[in-house]
Amino acid sequence: MMLSLIIISRPSDFYQTPHRLKQNLRFFYENCRMNIKRAFLILIVLLSSLSAQAQRPAQSGAGFPSASGSSPQADTQQQNDNIPDTVGIHRFFADDPAKEQAYADTLLHHFQQYDPARQRDYDYLTTGNAGGAARYIAYQPGIRNGLDIGFHQYDIYRTPAAELPFYRLQKAFTNLGYFQQGSQADSYLTAQFARNFADLTHLSIDYKRLSHIGTQGQYANQNSRHTALATGIWLRRAGGRYQGFISVAANTNEQEDNGGLRSEPEGIPGRAPSPANATVWLNEGQTRYNSTELAYQHHWTAGGRPDSSGQLSPSFPLRHRITYT
Repeated sequence: MMLSLIIISRPSDFYQTPHRLKQNLRFFYENCRMNIKRAFLILIVLLSSLSAQAQRPAQSGAGFPSASGSSPQADTQQQNDNIPDTVGIHRFFADDPAKEQAYADTLLHHFQQYDPARQRDYDYLTTGNAGGAARYIAYQPGIRNGLDIGFHQYDIYRTPAAELPFYRLQKAFTNLGYFQQGSQADSYLTAQFARNFADLTHLSIDYKRLSHIGTQGQYANQNSRHTALATGIWLRRAGGRYQGFISVAANTNEQEDNGGLRSEPEGIPGRAPSPANATVWLNEGQTRYNSTELAYQHHWTAGGRPDSSGQLSPSFPLRHRITYT
């Protein structure tokens, strides 16, 4: 710190009496001493503020190393990584409750692809319209129990009772999705909800509705509407030896069909023929496939208790399932 002092005087000041000169020198001395005291106090305040900032390395600027040798951003990220996940949502199915998967946010996973025929590892063969009949490309074996009428072209739009997901969670869970297609009448709505109740009772709801309804010239008798609603209750008993799952699934598939071609579409010279110009035998064909399924599956585990030495005895899980369609 540098202090400068400027004295402005007049020529007549050099021709003063000794008494007058003595008074001026005393006044000058008092002012200088007061200014020095003020400058000294300001210097102490500045030095104390700098030392206080030097004792808080966590408040250093961006990119400067902290006391641990890493940047403050890295220290904050490490602290956030050590915080446990408080969401605590795990998904499983009634067939195997022990096989759980941690729930992850899938907003960006299928955000730009709403067609269920393409929301999978291998695309399905379809009629080209969302909600149309679909068939797998890669072979997938089907598990059939009891009577099977062979009507599987709309399976990817349905939710069987066995495929209703249940959730192990602490707070209520809601997941909504809405996809707008080419027109206002074309949409795909999905909703999942789960929550806990008293007495170890849990509720799970899964809802899907796909509407592909346009004008006659837009889809040419190929409109579709599919609705899938599945709900279930998960019952548990203290100790975790018994678990029961009651599931109800209602699925409705509605499809407008063309009843066979009477004549091939005629194309304009220079253009490919359009299917909308084809003449069909029946242009008011309708397909409606509606089914309701009620299922109850329960699990009971025998054994698995600790003995006197603290070791667990062998456990024997038993399960049983009954379904009415």
